[in-house]
This record gives sequence, C-alpha cells and structure tokens, in this order.
Amino acid sequence: MPADFRGHLQSSVGFTKNALLEAKYRGIDTCVLRPAKDEDWEGYLRTLHVKIRTKTLIYEDAEIELVNGEKVPVSPHGMFFLKHPITKKDVFFDYAINTGLAQRKHDDGQPVAFETEPRLLYCRDDAEPVEVAFLRCRPAYIDGLEMEHIVQSPEDWVFMQYLPEGVVDEKHFFEFKELERLAAQFKKETRSPPLSP
Repeated sequence: MPADFRGHLQSSVGFTKNALLEAKYRGIDTCVLRPAKDEDWEGYLRTLHVKIRTKTLIYEDAEIELVNGEKVPVSPHGMFFLKHPITKKDVFFDYAINTGLAQRKHDDGQPVAFETEPRLLYCRDDAEPVEVAFLRCRPAYIDGLEMEHIVQSPEDWVFMQYLPEGVVDEKHFFEFKELERLAAQFKKETRSPPLSP
C-alpha cells in the first residue's frame, strides 16, 4: 500500500466519539453523506414560484384608408389584404397593426391611425394595387393565458467531514448527478496500484 494512502470511512448518520478518535489515530478520513434536510437549505434558494399572466391584443373598428380617400373595413381575422411594395410579399393586416402599435404609445380602447413605412399596397382582384395612407383601429388588451410554474431544486445531498474535536468542515451541496461524478473520480484516485509479482 502506498505510504501516502489514506483510508476513508463514510456514514449516513455520523460516528461515535471513539470511532472518530480511532480513525484520526490511524489516518482515516471520516465523512458523512446524507440527504439534505430543510435546515441545510437555510440561506439558499430552493423553490421558485413563477406566475405568468399574458395579455392578448384585440382590435375593433379596423379599416384601411387608401391614398384616394377610400376606406376599406377589415376582417378581425387579418386576412391577406396588403402587399409589401418592395418584396411583393403578402402582409397580414394584424401583423402590420401589431408592428405599428409596438412602435407607438396608445391608450387602451382609444382609436389610433398610423402610416406604414414603406407604404403598403392594397390589392383587389383584377385591379391595380393602391397605396395605403393609414391603418386604423381601436386596440384593447384582454386577459390571455395564465401559467403557473413551481421550480424546485432536486433533492440534494450533504457531504461533510467530521473530526474528533467536533469540528465539521464546510458543508457542500451537490446535485446527485454531480455527486455520482465525484464519487467515481474518488474511486479512480484512491484505487490501489497492482502488486508486483
């Protein structure tokens, strides 16, 4: 056995005074490994209670005002009414409204009107596209989803070293996976070298 080899005793409940004295005399470490108790967690964040309440944007009295003064009522479902003048891609009306509202201050339930940059195009079947002068609506927010989630730390373990004088080394809190890794490392480091023939 190597000269610097140290023994290691591990318990889940502790050691008697005589056992601690004998272990110290023989150079054996005495450690306790046990599940953490509530008092071990004092001063540590263990549980996080999260409640999220979302708001959903709705709008009423939605319409598109064209540059020629014509006003076109808009379905609340935001169908493809508009087209981007550069990319020629369809633009949902509600997407254009949401983007505009996000960039401007507005009061809940009060009418708003704004221009788009660049000006979107309103397309009719078999007709030339017409530029949009304003998008108008009366936005309001209603309660949406409510989610509640409790995040709790997994059951951790306490690993500490006991000494005959009654002194306990600093406590260490490990998640079980980390503890398994350290235990495997400890076994690897303390494995005795093979005896020579």
